[in-house]
Amino acid sequence: MCMDKKALHKTKILLFLIFISSIFLCFFSINNITVKAEPNTSNINDIYVRLKYGKAVWEYRYPEIKYCGGFDYAAEKSFTKDYRGRLKGQNKPLFCSYRLTDAENKLKIIAKHIDTDPVKAEVSYNPHSKKMFKIKDDVKGKSVNIKQLLASIEKSLLKGKSVDVEIVPDTVNAEVTTVSIKRALKVRGEFSTDYSFSIPERKHNIKISLREFNGLIVAPDETVSFNDVVGERTAEKGYKTSKIILNGEFIEGIGGGVCQSSTTIYNALILSDVKILEYHHHTLSVSYVPPSFDAMVNISTADLKFKNTTGNFLFFQTSADDNKAYVKIYGEQLNFIIKRKSTVLKEYEKPKEEVIIDIEGKYKNLFEGERQIILHSKPKKESMGELLYYKDDKLFKTVLLRKDTYSQLIGKEIIGTAKKPE
Repeated sequence: MCMDKKALHKTKILLFLIFISSIFLCFFSINNITVKAEPNTSNINDIYVRLKYGKAVWEYRYPEIKYCGGFDYAAEKSFTKDYRGRLKGQNKPLFCSYRLTDAENKLKIIAKHIDTDPVKAEVSYNPHSKKMFKIKDDVKGKSVNIKQLLASIEKSLLKGKSVDVEIVPDTVNAEVTTVSIKRALKVRGEFSTDYSFSIPERKHNIKISLREFNGLIVAPDETVSFNDVVGERTAEKGYKTSKIILNGEFIEGIGGGVCQSSTTIYNALILSDVKILEYHHHTLSVSYVPPSFDAMVNISTADLKFKNTTGNFLFFQTSADDNKAYVKIYGEQLNFIIKRKSTVLKEYEKPKEEVIIDIEGKYKNLFEGERQIILHSKPKKESMGELLYYKDDKLFKTVLLRKDTYSQLIGKEIIGTAKKPE
């Protein structure tokens, strides 16, 4: 059956109109989805962002709120794509979406009105008082979580919804809290040494040097120098002349006895599990602590230094009577006990005392032919100090603390020259 040219032309026009209509209907359908929005959100003037904190309110509307389409959001949430990447409708609404202009800076301005810095707790310490510690409580700070708040605002605006949020800032703890300070008020370690055998001048020097540490507060990570705390040992500062060890000999010197103070502190520190940065052993072994547990100091050449690595404050209480030197360290209580162990690895032959005839007549009560040892000889020693760690009465760790060598000391025996009275 043949169709004339006029009829064929009409058919082509009709088919073209049908094709155009179908495209139009398709386009209309997609656009109908695009403009569909949740109730009461299709008008940009109805959209707002309202942020509240206490009685303060920050509200933003058009023109600070802009329309930003919503096609990208729809492509992610309301459509799938075919193998060519073309959108396939799922009969889901395409919301109008909005954005708050310069949102992050707006939130930063708000945060300045809300954010507060925390205030550290403070402690005062008086070892002479019945109530030794007084604490000024810490104050917590506040901080607006801008990132989280921004995400919440964007999420609602992308869905075409207004935002009504009560700002709840994060709590910021102080670097030093009342709770942490209270944990540091326990006896962490203590030690004492005997000096009842000493002359009054030596006892005096021990007392005034220990006094400098009484009431000392050491902050976390702080480094302390014995020489810096005690200062120079001079007559002007009240120190007296007594025996000191110099170059392997006992001689008279200002400040004799101060090394017993530093040694007592040293032992209290190691029993408190405090990190020692610097120590020095004496040239000769001493009588008031076993070998490898002494700590010699000299204002110019030798110091005792330690660092507070306990994570909390340390508080020193030091005292001295006529018989003993005492050091007590407060801090966080250890959940284990530390004990000391001194081992003499080798002891050499003890030298004989040097015999000296008292030609100058210094020893008036030592008569002719009488002999008296005024300084006993000491042998050379090699020693080792260890720390033993116990928990529930069980040894769980042994740590080598140090090894030392002490020089020999040649003593002195005096032969008297004084005439006996007739």
